Amino acid sequence: MIDYHLIKSLVEAIGIGLLIGFEREKDRAPHTPGGLRSFLLFSVLGALSSLSGSIVLSAVTLAAIAMTLLASQMRREPEAGSFVTAAGAIVTFWLGYLTRDHEVVSIMLAIVTASALAAKRTLHDLATKTLSEVEFYDTLKFLAIIFIIYPILPDKAYGPGGILNPRTVWLFVILVSSISYVGYFLTRFMGVQRGMFATAIVGGLASTTAATVAFARQAKEDPANAQELALAAIAANTVQFPRLGAILYAINPSFARETLIPLLAATAAGTAITAFLAHRDRKTRKEAETRKLNIRNPFSIRPALLFGLYFAAILLITHFAIERLGSRGIYLTSLLGGTFDVDAIAVSLARLASDAHLTLPMGVVALLLASLGNAVVKVIIAATIGKQSFASRLAIGATVVFCCAFLALFFQH
Repeated sequence: MIDYHLIKSLVEAIGIGLLIGFEREKDRAPHTPGGLRSFLLFSVLGALSSLSGSIVLSAVTLAAIAMTLLASQMRREPEAGSFVTAAGAIVTFWLGYLTRDHEVVSIMLAIVTASALAAKRTLHDLATKTLSEVEFYDTLKFLAIIFIIYPILPDKAYGPGGILNPRTVWLFVILVSSISYVGYFLTRFMGVQRGMFATAIVGGLASTTAATVAFARQAKEDPANAQELALAAIAANTVQFPRLGAILYAINPSFARETLIPLLAATAAGTAITAFLAHRDRKTRKEAETRKLNIRNPFSIRPALLFGLYFAAILLITHFAIERLGSRGIYLTSLLGGTFDVDAIAVSLARLASDAHLTLPMGVVALLLASLGNAVVKVIIAATIGKQSFASRLAIGATVVFCCAFLALFFQH
């Protein structure tokens, strides 16, 4: 009887060996070992060792491969790529070994391995020329707040009403830092204009508050680009309206249809004000293209920590205000509740509307008030941690957007 699982593992091992072998064949010097056929055999040997089920046989096979590679190196002059070839051979053996029980992981790692081997020059230039020492150490600090600090924080609710969760607060710190970090490199490699607006789109989809904070911090560090950064912040905040519409449609299509016209009006107004200001500042934009980014580093822990504390304080203030208002004022509750989390308010309103606890027109007004409260907080934050010119332009953009949204709502009803 044909064992299809065995055949599948061998075929995958052959594919992995060919993939890595092709890359090594292209890179190796003439008359040196470690080409296509060698790597194909390494991978197949790994698969056969795994299929045999014998740990001893697998260990002996791997030792034989290592000794063969060592003997080959001793018979000729050491070369720069000899260690990489030996390491690649051992990795290929283990990738073939993994095809029996972890074929998806094995194939993914094979692609990553082949890509890393092929990108030798690019990775070398990145480490020695492209990435500065400050950027490298800031990257380590940025990764530390994600993979070291975040996992050890307690995932429990503290404070009155359980409003404070250390992980939730820190997650927002990570989000703000991520947008600043990504925005720094996008702007550095794509140029001031294209980098800022690419960051605006990404930040707007992730969190408009985080994007605004990131742009405000950059405006303070780089005043020459404050106007451009404010324009990017307006663009990021415009993205939130289509995002809200998508969230609402997934929860309550009827409520989403009711909000369609105001949200479209807000999106159109935000797009129009962005285009108008960009056109008006076209001379400044041309100058901005020639300017270099004047931000010293991609990540700074102190502003991130301060904003985490600020975020926690706002959560507490909002909680006490909502607790006193109770259910007597859905509009004021939405206005206050939306100061930092419009999505949560939107989800709550959609659910209330679906349960008939809230009429659709009231829900739309409450949603716009939540968005307005969020915009006011962002302007206050921008004025606090950014430049005055940045905050003023952001306030003008928000005023135009919400005037259009409420006018659309008025004519709709």
